[in-house]
Amino acid sequence: MTSKRKAVDEISGHLRKSPAHLMPTKDPQSIWMERIESDPYSNDKYHEGTQQKSKAMGEAMPEIFSTARQDLTYSDYTVGWICALPETELVAACEMLDEEHPMLPAADGDTNVYFLGRIGSHNVVIACLPDGSTGKSSAATVAKDMLRSFRKVRFGVLVGVGGGAPYLGNSDNSKATAEGSDEEDEEFGDIKDIRLGDVVISLHSKSSEAVVQYDFGKSVQGGVFFRTGTLNKPPHILCAAVGKLKARHIAHGHKLSDHLSKISANLRLAPKFQYQGASKDQLFKANVVHSKGRKTCKDCCGALNVNLVERKERHDTSPALHYGTIGSADQVIKDSTLRNKWAKKENIICFEMEAAGLMDSFPCLVIRGICDYADSHKNKIWQPYAAATAAAYAKELLNVISGAEVTKMRTVNEAMEKLSADIAVNTAVSQRVEKHMLTADELSILDWLSSSNFSAPQNSASDSRTPGTGLLWLHGVVIEDLQQLYKRNPQKRLAYWYFQFSDVNTQNVCNMLQSFLRQLSSSPLSSAIRGLRDRHQKSGSRPSTEELMEAVRNIIKGTEQDVFIVIDALDECPLSERRNLLRRINELRNVNNMKVHILATSRREPDINNELKNLPAVAMNIEDQFGKDIKLFVEAALLKNVKLSRWDEDSKSQIREKLTAINETLEQTYEEALKRIPAKYEERVRNILMWLTSSRRPMTLQEIAVVASFDIAQGVLELCSSLLVTLIDENVNQTIKLAHFSVKEYLIITTQKQKLPSPYRFKNELAQAVISEMTVTYLLDSDKSVRLGKKVMPRSLLKYSAEFWPQHAIEAFNSNDPALHRDCKLRLTCCLVLIILRDILHGLISMTLIRISI
Repeated sequence: MTSKRKAVDEISGHLRKSPAHLMPTKDPQSIWMERIESDPYSNDKYHEGTQQKSKAMGEAMPEIFSTARQDLTYSDYTVGWICALPETELVAACEMLDEEHPMLPAADGDTNVYFLGRIGSHNVVIACLPDGSTGKSSAATVAKDMLRSFRKVRFGVLVGVGGGAPYLGNSDNSKATAEGSDEEDEEFGDIKDIRLGDVVISLHSKSSEAVVQYDFGKSVQGGVFFRTGTLNKPPHILCAAVGKLKARHIAHGHKLSDHLSKISANLRLAPKFQYQGASKDQLFKANVVHSKGRKTCKDCCGALNVNLVERKERHDTSPALHYGTIGSADQVIKDSTLRNKWAKKENIICFEMEAAGLMDSFPCLVIRGICDYADSHKNKIWQPYAAATAAAYAKELLNVISGAEVTKMRTVNEAMEKLSADIAVNTAVSQRVEKHMLTADELSILDWLSSSNFSAPQNSASDSRTPGTGLLWLHGVVIEDLQQLYKRNPQKRLAYWYFQFSDVNTQNVCNMLQSFLRQLSSSPLSSAIRGLRDRHQKSGSRPSTEELMEAVRNIIKGTEQDVFIVIDALDECPLSERRNLLRRINELRNVNNMKVHILATSRREPDINNELKNLPAVAMNIEDQFGKDIKLFVEAALLKNVKLSRWDEDSKSQIREKLTAINETLEQTYEEALKRIPAKYEERVRNILMWLTSSRRPMTLQEIAVVASFDIAQGVLELCSSLLVTLIDENVNQTIKLAHFSVKEYLIITTQKQKLPSPYRFKNELAQAVISEMTVTYLLDSDKSVRLGKKVMPRSLLKYSAEFWPQHAIEAFNSNDPALHRDCKLRLTCCLVLIILRDILHGLISMTLIRISI
């Protein structure tokens, strides 16, 4: 108990200000009260407090009072500080506290004794290994008990002393070596010149780890030892803070001396914890073993210090900082040969005994002050100062980490629970994957069946989603939840599909069914899928919708697993495909009824409601939440987006003001966008919108430019707001489409009750009539190579006209509006007469030429 009493005495030493306090002639309790009363700073620093007793170390121990709030609980402490030696490392740790907090009783089963306080913006809990107990097992036990009591700790620091592994250079102690040391230093510039009192920080690199358990591995024939396994890296937030400090130190130097000054000012601690002097920093050559029975190394130096390694004298006594690998094992290294062997093999620059017990279960950074050179000349004279320099670095490190950011992190307990869950999931997945691993032949069959990138919209939603939002990416959230369920229970199957108005490849029911087959398949492949490939691959044909549907039915019928199918945005499926899609959904519902779970999302479209009326439906009013999501998304972009975050506050404020004035409906938004179009371009824009709403296939930017009589295709994009149109596949086909399905809903008038048409709103029949008239006109002029303005008509537009003009004409003639019907009929009749006359004229000319040639 003596050493623990001594440690307690030293921890409270900063309160002892007068010589009388250095004379322990009274019992500890009386001495403590006198120190509080006589301390001139007690009113400022500690205020008044009530004395509490602690039996933590077997004796009555006074409580340390401070200006800190007295209502702090276990949950308020976010940083765990662990050390091993109570007489040095624990004393130094407590001296680094900016303020000290009252003790809290440990949880049941927790045998640690804690010291609580604040460093910068962090509340820190300090625990020391039991006196006389070192090594990774003891460290792991202390960390485990700490997390039992202080469950909100986010990360830890392991701070204390260690043995350095210095670069010895040339062991020849001649004058020539000393003079040539500059050249030698240049050659080995990356090797550490470590001195006693320096600080080593565990940091990984591309070629080495932060901490290695160098004695953990296997020995094989011939006495060769192989290290196995790796330990976790320090937490990212600590590595980032180390990087920040490194940059600051390069520019301005470190402030360890400032932190050490508190200990230097303590009359009781100063002699023991001060820098011990360069004359006592002796590095012996590797072959020089300490003389047995000698307490000092005086006799080991040899005549004229011939047994010492000659090193350059440093310009000052400030501790140097080194970053690299720390070696940890259940043994004290007191052998220079062994030290050099492991240092070379594992890139170790410091040896210690606790870190290996913490890295995998207590995410932390290891900070070690160098107190010896891990050789037979090991002694304890440098331990206090080395413990102090390590503690000083730890304090400087914590001062550059934001306390607010730390509270946002997962706690260590949460991180470990997630890690355990991830390991369990990965193990289950690995077992399932091994069992159902697809062979190369099976993969080739699935590649033939479907190569669509069905997960691209899901990945985009996941990457874009802002925490706190849901409805903006509702489909993404649902899929992620189901994927997690799928991982937890490998017996479940999941297939999903996104209909996207802007991507024609997603608007095909055959593509969807082919993707479902691929997503639901596992090894061994269903005979239904193999049959599809065998029937069609040789002839180069593709399966029909009925064949695909039958294969999907067979897979679902053949499984006892739950099958989840998600189909997003039914309303964005084209009308030409939608009836087929809705019929397939009803068919899927009736396959293995108890095992199939279908989720389909859509706006309220009459045909969808009618076809799926027998399915359970949930109507959602999302307007309010949608607006909140948009604001959260924009706020996050202003803070985190690299470009937007650089904007000045005035610009950001204007964006926020616009958000508050955003239109309540999309209809108002589109109306305002159209009002901004100059009146002279009204007819051109109207034609653009008619083609984009009613064309039979996606149109290219060049084709639409001809339709709107633009000389330069880019003029279409400059004229039409991005709210209305968008460009797809910009680097390839430059397909232009309406920006969203809701634009089409706004433009096309479907009932008499809708608002009277603006110049840009129209009935579908009118759009069909205009397009049919324009396509016929293009066909009439095609043989003359007519230029519309200065724009040559693309051949693809002529091909479109020849293929689709009858379909546009038929839809126009089917109008229920008598006036529109008459107008369309008159226009198209004229066009048809012209076509007939042209063909007759061509025939007469041909006959004349034949007669002349005869």
